[in-house]
Amino acid sequence: MKKFLCVFAIVAASGSWAAELRQIVIVSRHNLRAPLDTAVQDLRESTTNTWFTWTSAPGELSRKGAALETAMGGWFRDWLVEEGLCERNARLTPDHVHFFANNMQRTVATARCFAAGFMPEADVVVEHLPFDGPRDSRFSIGVPKADAALSNRVYRQIAEMMGGEGGLDRQLAPAYALLGRIIDYPSSPRGSRPGAAPFASTGVSYFDLVRPPNSIGLHGPIGEAYPVADSLLLQLYEDASPAASFGYPLSWSGWRLIGDVKEVYIDMRYRTKAMSAALGAKLLPELAEPLRRGEPRLTFLGGHDTTLAWMGAQLDVEPYELPGAVECRTPIGSKIVLGRWRCDDGLDRVSVDFVYQTTAQIRAGQFADRAHPPRVVRLRLKGLDPDAEGRYPLAKVLPRLLSPDPGL
Repeated sequence: MKKFLCVFAIVAASGSWAAELRQIVIVSRHNLRAPLDTAVQDLRESTTNTWFTWTSAPGELSRKGAALETAMGGWFRDWLVEEGLCERNARLTPDHVHFFANNMQRTVATARCFAAGFMPEADVVVEHLPFDGPRDSRFSIGVPKADAALSNRVYRQIAEMMGGEGGLDRQLAPAYALLGRIIDYPSSPRGSRPGAAPFASTGVSYFDLVRPPNSIGLHGPIGEAYPVADSLLLQLYEDASPAASFGYPLSWSGWRLIGDVKEVYIDMRYRTKAMSAALGAKLLPELAEPLRRGEPRLTFLGGHDTTLAWMGAQLDVEPYELPGAVECRTPIGSKIVLGRWRCDDGLDRVSVDFVYQTTAQIRAGQFADRAHPPRVVRLRLKGLDPDAEGRYPLAKVLPRLLSPDPGL
């Protein structure tokens, strides 16, 4: 990848070949949004401070998020023109591109903005279910059926991931304490109620498989802390002033602590093999199908951090952290990009890259372009040997998408 800043270590490289990019599949988290409407009232009652005045309704893509995503589409176009996958002012047909998204405003709007930047000369259709209809089941955060076997696998895998329930709260205790100080929780309407306590002393976090909607429920400190951490991070992206932390002096390591709350929450709900296999059963094979057929040239999926989490779990990526991102595994607006390369040894190989803007780029409203490219981290896949460029045989990658693995 000539224009990508690749950060990866090749431990067992099997060779190096000249290659031609033939196809990409982009799985995107929506860009910058306002806090979710389900959290707005709790956020108001949890602090004496005033939250950022958003340019969009709760849960919807903000103006800044729309502008950043449009520029990202333009950056991808420049890269793909240089790789020869498309011409500069091409009006690619539906045979060449496919855009689809979850039927939520922030995901559809993200896909539309990317398409506008990628092909400003064309009218790109973003496929999605009606906004006023049921949510697209391919993006569900709950599984159709939660039997005892699934529950046991999920519980065991979460416990292994977090070192037990007590291990979770020991890991996040500094973040809980920091959040309480930043928002001045003890002085807030919620914190001043009889029996109220800051996040770090509300009891041990625990999880259950809620029925319905058959999704992971997280309770205790992490359940209380997650919406606050999520909203502070969104405020950080949107507001470049010290007001992003309500004037509380925060270092980079402090922001990373807050980011850990969000990432651990996503890990527990969506990154276990059992849950990611159940959630991805419909969508993962659909993402594999373009790679199997070799067309269209570009597929764009407008999804969520949850989508990236369970896709990464099923691809079985090695542990990674993204430099320059307070959300170190699924930053806002980030993308997993699968590139299909025709190598001169006759094999098709797949690169797996995480494309994202750094926190500093987002805060500054710095549009992605040649002078200010996004970061790209090439991911490694467990159990497979990459070539010298970090690519894997297509025949080895496809089964991971076509047959989601629930783990033992």
